[in-house]
Amino acid sequence: MSSPSPALSRLLDDRHVGETVFVVGSGPQLATVRGRALERLQSLTTIAVNKVFFRLNTTYFLSAYVGEIMLAARRAPATTLLHMRPVLAAALVPGAVPLRRDLFEPGMDLPRRLDPACPTLLTRFNVALGATHLAYALGARRIAFVGVEQRNQLHFWNFDEDARLEIRAALVERGDPDLLRIDHPYASLAHDLAAVDRSHDDCLRPFYTVDHTPTFRAYFEILARNGVDVVATTAESVVADAGARVARLEDVLDDCGSISPSVARPAAAASRCVEAP
Repeated sequence: MSSPSPALSRLLDDRHVGETVFVVGSGPQLATVRGRALERLQSLTTIAVNKVFFRLNTTYFLSAYVGEIMLAARRAPATTLLHMRPVLAAALVPGAVPLRRDLFEPGMDLPRRLDPACPTLLTRFNVALGATHLAYALGARRIAFVGVEQRNQLHFWNFDEDARLEIRAALVERGDPDLLRIDHPYASLAHDLAAVDRSHDDCLRPFYTVDHTPTFRAYFEILARNGVDVVATTAESVVADAGARVARLEDVLDDCGSISPSVARPAAAASRCVEAP
């Protein structure tokens, strides 16, 4: 594979300097965001993870799973799709921006900008961590979390049957291509359907067997040292546990002012920065 062009990192580095960047997860809180708050959130700079694009339109969508990128490409064509993989390689889904992911270890720093030779996001078995690093690289002055409770395995679609059925239908339409398993051998249509078909009671189990609070706390300490405000929009969340200050989503939205961000779609240019292996 040829070395990626530095243009790839320039498409993301400092693209939203001084803004509030929202990291939006698919937790139950997202089901409660409606009306003016939902419209306002969609007008600002947002990084979505999981299947958030079935609930609102966002600026960016970040995933380590090609199956999620495939769904987002169909459902949210105006969103910039970011696929972080163990290696930097050509985009697996046309138009998606390829990135590399690497494991964050205690004591490490978060690079303020992406490496031009190999744009890399640091994460640790939790896509919201990668989204946090991305928001930092984008130049956020404040990172606000919505739907990132991670108390249990409930998602917004557990409270919205129409959304759950819509997601299920989209999964069936996507099918079970071998490409799903390129980085995750267990990935399959059956696995995805089982996840959206789980009962409410079954989803009350803990989010993960590993506690992500210490890693979020390490990220937030780095961000605080560099002048980035970190906000949890619900107290019942891993990000609040990790030290993010708590504020109402409506108050954070109101504090963002009336100027809409510059919404970018660098995917087409990015796909030209990496040649096929």
